Amino acid sequence: MPHQWTGRSATTLRAAHRAAGTIVGLFVVAFVVVLDPAPWWVVAIIIVCLIGQDVLVPFNYFLALILVTPMSLLAIEATGQGGTPSGLLVDRLLGTLLGVAIAVAITWATSYPFPERLLRAQNARVGTAIAAVEDHNADGTAFTPAGRRARVELSYHLSVLDRAAEDPRRTSLKDTDDGLIDYGYTALAKAWV
Repeated sequence: MPHQWTGRSATTLRAAHRAAGTIVGLFVVAFVVVLDPAPWWVVAIIIVCLIGQDVLVPFNYFLALILVTPMSLLAIEATGQGGTPSGLLVDRLLGTLLGVAIAVAITWATSYPFPERLLRAQNARVGTAIAAVEDHNADGTAFTPAGRRARVELSYHLSVLDRAAEDPRRTSLKDTDDGLIDYGYTALAKAWV
């Protein structure tokens, strides 16, 4: 399921934000192209957009995407390698709309009928990751590069399972999920003991 088990409505809303933010960003790019600023002004606009998107992503995905589009398209246009500005605008619009449509269709087609199967697969990943961390804990290699990678992988899989555990559709695996989550965090904590 996209975005670590965020659900169909949240994924659809995020896709709508992506489409709307990109479209507004395309208008910003078109406006800048019409103004035809000097190259150093284009560089300044790209830098402002880059900083702005980094600041906005955690707070508002839609507003961040308004800045992502001009940053990327102006950078491509500045290199002279991307074709005409109108071609870039059309390609970005069609690519975004197609990507959003595919993501939403897949999410709505697969996320509801298969939660138990997805949970079982995630449980297996968590179990494998716990075993790897426990092996490193037992060998005293928890702080080697391989031990750190095992902990990072377990942390990632636990975060996905944590999100899945909030899904009201899960039924038969509730106790298994909760037990694996507790055991996984215990295995992570053992590295520091």
